[in-house]
Amino acid sequence: MVIGLPTLLAVSIFELGFYWVFETEDRFINNGIYATNPRGYFQPCGGNFCVDSAVDVFESCTAPADSTRHSVVFVGDSFTYGVGVFPADAFRNLINFSGFQRRTCAWPGNNIEQIEQNLLTAASLGRPALAVYGMVLNDLDNLTSFPDMVRDVEVTDPDIARTRVLDDFVNVRTMNFQAYLDERAGSLGPARVLLYSRTAAWLYRSYLLGRASRVTSQWYHQAYEPGPRLDQAFAAIERMNGASDRFLLVLFPLFVDLGNYPFAKEHSTIVEGLRRRHIEVLDLLDTFRNQDEEALIVHPTDRHPNEVAHRMAAEAIRERLRVLGWPPYASALVVGRPSTASN
Repeated sequence: MVIGLPTLLAVSIFELGFYWVFETEDRFINNGIYATNPRGYFQPCGGNFCVDSAVDVFESCTAPADSTRHSVVFVGDSFTYGVGVFPADAFRNLINFSGFQRRTCAWPGNNIEQIEQNLLTAASLGRPALAVYGMVLNDLDNLTSFPDMVRDVEVTDPDIARTRVLDDFVNVRTMNFQAYLDERAGSLGPARVLLYSRTAAWLYRSYLLGRASRVTSQWYHQAYEPGPRLDQAFAAIERMNGASDRFLLVLFPLFVDLGNYPFAKEHSTIVEGLRRRHIEVLDLLDTFRNQDEEALIVHPTDRHPNEVAHRMAAEAIRERLRVLGWPPYASALVVGRPSTASN
């Protein structure tokens, strides 16, 4: 078979295009460091861009209690901590609780058991007047009774179960994914020579990420089916509810396909379960539904909420506190510097 010049030219153009894509992707860098500065938001660092860790207005979880003030405590994982934004832009810093001691007990990667323990630690120093838990669907990862994130996910190809740790719809874990990609490429035999083509490598990478996303979706769906895992999560939330005078659970959506959100059922399961237990819950899916998720994330490989999403969350929380009439929170105002994003 003879390949004509037009075909060779088209292939060459595609190859050059994919070469450019691969050279600009964040494939080998850690979370919080980005090759590009898409919103004019990050600071230069080592040839890339990073989030500048400004001073946080919140005190640490274990700071000595101030006997002259009541406390407000925020707990959760990376969404509440504010990974990917300046601390001043995290939603917990955008609500003014004047006259209150403010503690942040959130930490990236925490699961619901660790989040509960953090709140109990804060409560041991003085019962909070208000505790706010920023919940994300992946908070059910690695519970004590379920140490393997994917052991209860039935998949036809056991090999792809491991991709759950590569793409959880919050981070495309680029360094983990590259190691997985290299391992899979080794199993291709002589055919792996095709991956020297940027076009073929891009298509193969996309194929594996698609598989990872399917397994991830399956894990989320199964994790929130009625059963011991969900019962364990609700029990932890009930204990958190009892550890403070007022408790508000704020449920964040994953920032994927907000126009046709794939985990609406899981949100309903959480909201209905908590309301049956008389626990106050604010589902932020109502705030973000039908929004352009790409305008609300930190970076294409980092789907944490950006400064725009954090401000929307803060407004919704402030409004819920006002509606609840939880004195003195009804008069809390969103404060903080305006977004520095330049879209």
